[in-house]
Amino acid sequence: MDRLGLGLDMDDTQPHVSQNPAEARKQSIQKCIQYLLHACQCKDSLCKLPGCVKIKRILKHTRDCKLRQLGNCTICKQFLVLCYTHTKSCNEQSCPIPICARIKVYLHEQRLQKRMRQERFMQQRMVNMEQFSSNSAAPAPSSGSFQA
Repeated sequence: MDRLGLGLDMDDTQPHVSQNPAEARKQSIQKCIQYLLHACQCKDSLCKLPGCVKIKRILKHTRDCKLRQLGNCTICKQFLVLCYTHTKSCNEQSCPIPICARIKVYLHEQRLQKRMRQERFMQQRMVNMEQFSSNSAAPAPSSGSFQA
């Protein structure tokens, strides 16, 4: 992936067709995801598929990286973005990508938290509306009954 810095587009064997940058980036990301899926299952250390060996090196790097926990490694960050992009559309129960399952759990928890926040917001809104309607339904005090 050229823009993500993983260097996987350098192996392109297909001629480049002029296209808009957004479409080119989308295709590049999809190609990297295909390489990632292949590399996670491939046992051949001399695999000839373009990108396979590079992805295997990146997988090894992410396992061994000391900066990852601190969030200071650009390779690990870019790899996580690639995995996250894959996970958003992954429907496999046992996906070969190592962190896909953890990202799925994280995304599920985020959706649940968002739903709970929305429900709390709606409940608070209903309470506020009920209070407003009960206050406006009460008769206004007449000016003659006001005592200071």
